[in-house]
Amino acid sequence: MSLKQSHSAVISGIGLFTPENIITNAELVAAHNAWAEKYNRDHAQEIEIASLEAKQMSSEAFIVKASGIRQRYANVKDGILDIDRMRPRIPERPETALSDQAGMALQAARDAIEAPGKSAADIDAVVVSCAYTQRSYPAIAIEVQNALAVDDLGVISSFGAGYSIGSLILRRFL
Repeated sequence: MSLKQSHSAVISGIGLFTPENIITNAELVAAHNAWAEKYNRDHAQEIEIASLEAKQMSSEAFIVKASGIRQRYANVKDGILDIDRMRPRIPERPETALSDQAGMALQAARDAIEAPGKSAADIDAVVVSCAYTQRSYPAIAIEVQNALAVDDLGVISSFGAGYSIGSLILRRFL
């Protein structure tokens, strides 16, 4: 670890990746209700003899009341509202290409660097934490570090571990 020990640790900028695709409650409810209707139709006999429970319909009002959410963002919208799929169709990337999560992190990192007028040369550490990864190797932080041309430390782990490591770095140099 080559953090410059003559400096204090500072978070001088933050970045946020927000996907362009929005899924509204109306879209989500329409997809869910179409799926529930199909399920109930396909399992009508089992539902009739009570060996299966019918799937309940939803509503926008229910989602807002239960969660407060009116819309959500999706990196890839295709496939999410397809009642036979209900998950995104994320195109496979070659091993030589930046992973999806690293691309998201890179966009946020560039915003964080540009906001205070810094450059990659000002970066002493790259900490990236993610709930899941597209592939095991290289670590997302290493991909971001290489894309930014930062020579120092790269760390990747679960969100909790990433938070802990970032906190340790800040406490060590504050």
